[in-house]
Amino acid sequence: MGATAIQMGTLVKLVRVLMLGPVCVILSILAPRLCEDSGEPTARVSAERPKSNRPPLHHLVPWFILGFLGMVAARPFGLIPHAVLAPRD
Repeated sequence: MGATAIQMGTLVKLVRVLMLGPVCVILSILAPRLCEDSGEPTARVSAERPKSNRPPLHHLVPWFILGFLGMVAARPFGLIPHAVLAPRD
């Protein structure tokens, strides 16, 4: 199809990946509430729940997303060596 199709495909893929973080957080927040509303038993034991209704951060966001954001933040500050960034043959 040409260069335009490649550029549009790349843009759509990047937007899809960019939306992964917010969607994971929203679903993590809504999932316990949806299970409580439907009357279905949840996989968690009630004694393990924190005192507040908010789940801990490690239940909201997968670790690979935090790692990705950390690498994105480290790149502009030059914290990643150029030897790692160079393309390999």
